[in-house]
Amino acid sequence: MKYRKLRIAWSVMCGILCLLLVALWVRSYTYWDRFEGTSFGNNGLVANSVRGIIFGGYGATDAPRPWTWFSFTDPRLSDGVVYADNGPNQRMVIGLNNLGPTGFDVGGQRAYMPHWFLVVAWLILAGTGWLPFHYSLRTLLITMTLIAVGLGLVVHASRN
Repeated sequence: MKYRKLRIAWSVMCGILCLLLVALWVRSYTYWDRFEGTSFGNNGLVANSVRGIIFGGYGATDAPRPWTWFSFTDPRLSDGVVYADNGPNQRMVIGLNNLGPTGFDVGGQRAYMPHWFLVVAWLILAGTGWLPFHYSLRTLLITMTLIAVGLGLVVHASRN
């Protein structure tokens, strides 16, 4: 087997990342984790992990901020409702929306994704190194087309 050690290393790294994502998933039911900061001028990035979902956004901010990570227990977590920055029940399974600020005046797109989706995606990615595929340009173009169609369907579904 050619590149066997590389395949093993790839699988181990993906497995470690999956375990870290599962730990973040379990932690999200007790703590609200938030990572935020600005990059490239006044463009802000914010990512939240709460109640089994990850949501965040990217857009223009009013002032530059340093990169910080917050972790706190929010009393709103105890009633079982996810309070996104726009009020209760603004929860999407997977999708994008443009509902304005994401917490510290970031106006732009906001993405929502459950933790389980990321865990499954990384597990699938971990196994791809062991598949006996020999890729060609045709395979790459077909794969890219299917991914583009899938992303288009997700965006279309999130706007309805």
